[in-house]
Amino acid sequence: MILAFVRNSVFVIGTILLIAFFWANIQAINHTEHEQFISNARLLKAGYATLNQDVLKVRYGIVNHYDDLNKSLNQLTELLNDLQHYPRFLTATETLQLARYLEEQQASVKQKKQLLESFKSLDASYKGSFFYFPTFINELKLKLSQRKNSLLIDSNLEQLRRDILYYNTSPNEALKHTIENTVSELETLLLDSRTNDPTQGTMDDVNRLHQHVQLILMNKPALDEQLQELVTLPADYYTEPLFTAYSHYYQQAQERVKQYEYYLVALIISILLIILGFFSHKFRIYQRNAQQAQQQLQSLFEHSQEGFFQRTSDGHYLSVNPALARIFGFETPNALIHAFSKGYQRYVAPEQLSDIIHLLKKQDYVKNHESQIYRQQGTTAWIRENIHAVRNPNGDLLYYEGIVEDISERKQLEDNIRQEKQLTERLLTTVLPTPIAKQVKAGKPLQAEYVEESTVLFADLVGFTNLTHRLPPQEYVDLLNQIFNTFDKLAEAYRLEKIKTIGDAYMVAGGVPTARLDHAQAIADMALDMRDAVRQFRAVIGENFDVRIGIHSGAVVAGVIGTKRFNYDLWGDTVNIASQMESTGLAGCIQVSETTYQLLRQEYLFTSRGTLDLKGKTKTQTYLLKNKKWQVVHNRQSA
Repeated sequence: MILAFVRNSVFVIGTILLIAFFWANIQAINHTEHEQFISNARLLKAGYATLNQDVLKVRYGIVNHYDDLNKSLNQLTELLNDLQHYPRFLTATETLQLARYLEEQQASVKQKKQLLESFKSLDASYKGSFFYFPTFINELKLKLSQRKNSLLIDSNLEQLRRDILYYNTSPNEALKHTIENTVSELETLLLDSRTNDPTQGTMDDVNRLHQHVQLILMNKPALDEQLQELVTLPADYYTEPLFTAYSHYYQQAQERVKQYEYYLVALIISILLIILGFFSHKFRIYQRNAQQAQQQLQSLFEHSQEGFFQRTSDGHYLSVNPALARIFGFETPNALIHAFSKGYQRYVAPEQLSDIIHLLKKQDYVKNHESQIYRQQGTTAWIRENIHAVRNPNGDLLYYEGIVEDISERKQLEDNIRQEKQLTERLLTTVLPTPIAKQVKAGKPLQAEYVEESTVLFADLVGFTNLTHRLPPQEYVDLLNQIFNTFDKLAEAYRLEKIKTIGDAYMVAGGVPTARLDHAQAIADMALDMRDAVRQFRAVIGENFDVRIGIHSGAVVAGVIGTKRFNYDLWGDTVNIASQMESTGLAGCIQVSETTYQLLRQEYLFTSRGTLDLKGKTKTQTYLLKNKKWQVVHNRQSA
């Protein structure tokens, strides 16, 4: 039923979508968009014609301004932008082709705008020279009127003025050459020393005359050339291909609409035939699907790797599949049913069965219930059960149906993972301080921290290396391990942090990573116990070695380095001074710095050792820690 419903739904939805698709394509041509595009294209063609007329008016001097030209170019730009709103019935290829036509026209309009700006600038320069030239000639004639050769100069200036006027209307090379010869002759006359009077014409006049003439001669051809470019590219050059292409695309769109109309009619006829065929075969399809579903269920029941069962409310099993028999260690389903009927104890915890029955009576189902069971061979296994009640339409209970999954491998894997996790956590806490290990397990980034108050202890077994020559390697390592294990227990007892061991040297710190006020006292107590412990080891084994201890208090930087192998370490002057306190100390003694002494002097006994030079530091006062004050009094009372 579900498959048929889904199939019918897909068919109906697909049919509706297909009809909508055909209908949308039939209505694809928006006549408003079409008319708007045609109207804009016609306006574009008319705009090009207007532009050419405005250019010709400027060229022939009908108007002496460029407002109409600028207005025409701006209108063309707006029309080209409007034409880029293409009708939606055009295909992507058709739209691209029209866009190319419009891009060419936009480039042409942009070029005309650039030419117009250049023409305006050049025309302003030319008109400035041309219209001022007659005035300049009159001024020059007046200025040179008292010269001896003034008549000859006036004649040449008048000839030059007429030639310039002719050149403005009809520029040519012959007239240009004549003008240049006249200018040369005027220059000669003006610079004639016999007639030259400084008050009646100078070299500046010659230069000004030459400059005005050259501007007119050079700018006039350039102006005509730019005007010729402005009036080129008639409207039909771009608009006719645009009209032709768009008309062709519009005709193709109409043909597509007709095709989709045919497709829609054919689809409706096909749908009617399919509906008729569907209803005629509906019963047989349903019957065949039911048979196939029954076969699939039977095959699933017989070949599934999960156990299936059906049982009544009183515990009688109606059926079980082979997989359930294998889970309980029986060869056949019948053997399992027989064993259940004889009271076979299946659960390791007998109350599990009563719990399941109680849940079924309460809520009609049991979900993901995990239990440990006995198999026929006497071994145990873990199973997960999902059981639900099957009722008739009246609500009466028919039987319980359940699925049983063997989860022994998963349980074993979870147990292995749990053990591995516990082992990893134990290893992590042995390598890193507990607070740092918790951060690593939580996945938090490890950041170094600055600890203002801490105490660092360095200890070295003096003379212990010599034992390598007298003791076997394993015995030597076992002895060193016993001593360091004793130090580790002391560090744990005093809640101090072991930092590292290097050879037969040992480093421990107080106040890191967890701050504490008695960090110096805890380190001092451990140092005294370390000294006593080494003396006991020495007395037991009869070897000559001792411990040398150095202590200093101050600020350190603490953090974890390494990615594959973590290492919690300390850095700073406090570490260096504590190390030097040890290296400059005495065997069997505990040497402390002035800073540590000030922290402990109220509770411990010291003897001054004097002043020592430390590497990289000034001289410092050091002390030897002897014992706790109360312990000395107690020892005397006991004696």
